[in-house]
Amino acid sequence: YTFNEALDKTLTFNVWSCGLDPLLHSGHTTEEINTRAALTSYAVNDILASTKLLFHLKHEIIIPYQSSNTVTSTSTIEDQQPQLPSYFVLSDSHAKHIDPLINTEYCTITTISIPSLKWCDTDNSHLSAYLLLQSTTMSTYLSTASAILLLIGINSLRQLDASQVLQQVAHKINYLHQHYPHLNRKEAISIVATFPCFKSSSTFPSISSLSSNIDLYNEQFKILSTNLNYTFVDLQIARSHLVSDHMHLHFNHRHFIYNSIIEHFQALSQHQSPPPRTHKRSRDALKRRNKIRHNALKHEQQQFYIKRNIDIHLKPKNIKQLFAQYNIKYARLSEVQKHVIKIHFNNPKDRDHA
Repeated sequence: YTFNEALDKTLTFNVWSCGLDPLLHSGHTTEEINTRAALTSYAVNDILASTKLLFHLKHEIIIPYQSSNTVTSTSTIEDQQPQLPSYFVLSDSHAKHIDPLINTEYCTITTISIPSLKWCDTDNSHLSAYLLLQSTTMSTYLSTASAILLLIGINSLRQLDASQVLQQVAHKINYLHQHYPHLNRKEAISIVATFPCFKSSSTFPSISSLSSNIDLYNEQFKILSTNLNYTFVDLQIARSHLVSDHMHLHFNHRHFIYNSIIEHFQALSQHQSPPPRTHKRSRDALKRRNKIRHNALKHEQQQFYIKRNIDIHLKPKNIKQLFAQYNIKYARLSEVQKHVIKIHFNNPKDRDHA
């Protein structure tokens, strides 16, 4: 009771046959996670109780070890070796190649990667970040972490509209701010933009519809970061970085995630903003890239369009004013032919809205 670590005796009758490692692939239900955490706490507190009490009571047994000239003095050790900040990463399978515990000269980073993890999953609780972040095990990490980084999104966006996923994210951010006040700073919670994905799903059977959903999510997600006070992190992952399944990073590019996490948290530990990712390209390379982007955009615009009859006296500027009035986003207007105008859009959502 002195240290608020009283042992729960109900656990003394427990069969100690389950693994206590929180990274185990089995036993991810909320009940099993809480039981595992309680067993771990029981074992640690039981072993350290007598030692901590001796130091607390300054018993004669440990007085020789508390000499001001002895480096084993607790206060001396703490003065000489200030504790490094600890950070926490929760990710889907994109971070499965990263070690669970990384120690650097600036900080310590704990990473938990769960394949198929979503922001919210009502069918599988062990795949729901919403429920996992409320578990006892996760609470330990969140309480001690100076900042956290979340790499979640693609599994949700392959099944739900961007607007629904954004609501789930907003709800989770509000939960973290309410229950962990030390994470209220903007840099304390960082969320990575969803990577491009070209693996269609039942909800989004075409590549274009899935890509539009991801793009819309990232665009609104960045805007939302200002209102909800978190940091938006874009790792600049491109299609060329993906493996043949068009969803996960190729082995040769996995270091992007590892290096970005290290740089991000080291910058935080030094009270600096993460350096922007810049790529120096030649003028010819920039022209080639812009030409490819222009052709790709033009190809998309050719797919999403509508035709409407137009009054002969109506000018293009009048049409643009009308679109602005009704908040209609369009790409370009074709020339009027036989009193018919063709309006091009960048995605099917803008076309349907028009």
